[in-house]
Order: sequence, then structure tokens, then C-alpha cells
Amino acid sequence: MLIHWSQHEHAALTEHLEPELLKALEPYLLNARKPAKKYLRKNGLVDSVVGLTLTDFYRLICPNQSPMFVFPRGPAEACRIIGRACARTQRWRNFS
Repeated sequence: MLIHWSQHEHAALTEHLEPELLKALEPYLLNARKPAKKYLRKNGLVDSVVGLTLTDFYRLICPNQSPMFVFPRGPAEACRIIGRACARTQRWRNFS
């Protein structure tokens, strides 16, 4: 399965993949937010899931676990760093 959390990931696939490839992937895509919402409601852990983040869901479903690792940079900054590194390096062997 290819697990995603929000409609944003699915929309990105729809925008960037060829239609036949997306159609082939569809059976393997799972939006994990839907069963997570159902679990929280069924077990009475929240009144409403509106506005809850992935971290909030994780904290509610697994209260005794340590918090998830949070990357020090967001995705946009990580892409900028990779872009700068690629602009400076012309050969694969130069990447560490």
C-alpha cells in the first residue's frame, strides 16, 4: 500500500502522473486519515476532528508513545538545500 494522509498528496499525484499510471496506482493508495478519524470517533477520543494535525491524531491514538520525530526543516527548505547542492555539483561521484 502507498499511504498518504491528506487529499493534498493524492492531488499531487493526480497533477504530476500520467493518467494510466495513476489508474494503476489507485488500488494501492490508502488515505490513512479516513480510518484514523473513524477510530477516534468510534472510541470517543474526540468530539470533532476538524483542525487536528497528523501529530494530534498520533498523540490521541498512541498516548503512551514518545512524540514523532519532527524534521528541523520543512519540505520547502529541504528542497532549496538540495537544489543548491545539485547546482554546485556536476557529477554523481561528488555527492557524499
